[in-house]
Amino acid sequence: MGALEETFREAPAIEFGQYWLENMEPGFASGRVRMGWKEDRFLFFAELQDREVVSEASERNQALWEMGDVLEMFTGVKNHPSYLEYHTAPNGQILQLLWPDAEALAAYRIQKNPKPYMIYDDLAVAHARLVNGGWQVYGEVPAASLPGAGVPLRGTKWEINFGRYDYARNGELVLSATSPLTQLLFHRRPEWREITFR
Repeated sequence: MGALEETFREAPAIEFGQYWLENMEPGFASGRVRMGWKEDRFLFFAELQDREVVSEASERNQALWEMGDVLEMFTGVKNHPSYLEYHTAPNGQILQLLWPDAEALAAYRIQKNPKPYMIYDDLAVAHARLVNGGWQVYGEVPAASLPGAGVPLRGTKWEINFGRYDYARNGELVLSATSPLTQLLFHRRPEWREITFR
């Protein structure tokens, strides 16, 4: 992944923040995501500052957000009810979820069982690596993975949010996101950013 910084150098960056707060928490560490696309694939490159990179994840589709640092990506086609939620831990473990609609998320919150929504999407790509002062994630999401997505991507609109769980070794947790959320809930889809593939 040594050439990624150069590849995404001209892509606009979206910064992580805590938009639901008046002021950032003392433990907030900055980060940003650059996005692009190629043919039928959405591409992203996240750079995350982190004083203590922490993860106890050991296999695919674990509850990564309970096990340490995680980058979460949420995306859905505009005006389509379903959306993807993909997690990447700094040690390369992933969690992939497909939410058919808002009712599915509401059911999960009652049942606390994510297994009906777990998927094994081997078409998608997620690579993490440790760097000086933090970690990075490069990802690809093909249109074939996202219900309602058309091909080619040019001219289509997706809604997207990136969320971050940033743990310290003492268990302290700081949450941040790339969308201007008015409440601390990464799934607030009406507040996600909209991207148009041009």
